Amino acid sequence: MEERIKQYAETIKEKGVSKSNKRKALNLIRYAEDFVIWHKDQTVVEECQRIISKWLNDMGLELKPSKTRITHTMDGFEFLGFNIRQYKVGKNQSKQGFKTIIKPSKEKISEHYEQLSLVIDRHKAAPQEALIRQLKPIIRGWCNYHKTVCSQEVFSKIDYMLWNKLRRWGYRRHPKKSKTWVNSKYWGTIGEDNWMFKTFEGNHLPKHAKTEIVRHKKIQDTRSPYDGDLIYWSTRMRKYPEMTTQKGKLLERQKGFEVTVR
Repeated sequence: MEERIKQYAETIKEKGVSKSNKRKALNLIRYAEDFVIWHKDQTVVEECQRIISKWLNDMGLELKPSKTRITHTMDGFEFLGFNIRQYKVGKNQSKQGFKTIIKPSKEKISEHYEQLSLVIDRHKAAPQEALIRQLKPIIRGWCNYHKTVCSQEVFSKIDYMLWNKLRRWGYRRHPKKSKTWVNSKYWGTIGEDNWMFKTFEGNHLPKHAKTEIVRHKKIQDTRSPYDGDLIYWSTRMRKYPEMTTQKGKLLERQKGFEVTVR
């Protein structure tokens, strides 16, 4: 599919533009059966939709209308659980006159909070430690997936919602106790944070906002995990089947430069 779109790109009529630059100007990003295409000319995007529809029809498949739409990047779109949108900015902020912001989608935020709420509701009478044990992997998994984009504000918002939910959980368990008593029983201080949901033994619930934002590094076009370049993949991933974890971390710190001491 990608190559069919790139072949079409070469036929686009645009004066003074080489075929290679035409191919670069028409972008297609695909993950499994989900994909997004963008180009500065809407008619080009519409033609791509027609080409892909025909390509799929030849295999007995079709585009799902409910998941297919054409939109402007300034309006934004959803892809793989993220909201991708461009915003106008001054020329001193960006030579292009806009910047691209990627955030977790509202749908995925809602789904995540509902999942956390369901776990809490199912553990109304369970010990605090058991509740933490159930919530912890859900929070870490969601944060790890979304930590490569602009998620800090979203992480803080979810923490606030979760804090309110957990406080209600605590108040319902001890209706005859004061809120101050309940707060001191289920929350404590770790470092400079006075509102950590934690047990007396120190087992605590991680906060979304404590997750470090790590920008995604695009894989070079010519790279493959099977190309045998241990230094490149260990620098990128830290972990690689043919490289020890310790050496992978060392290569990352050295930005890929390997030093041999004799």
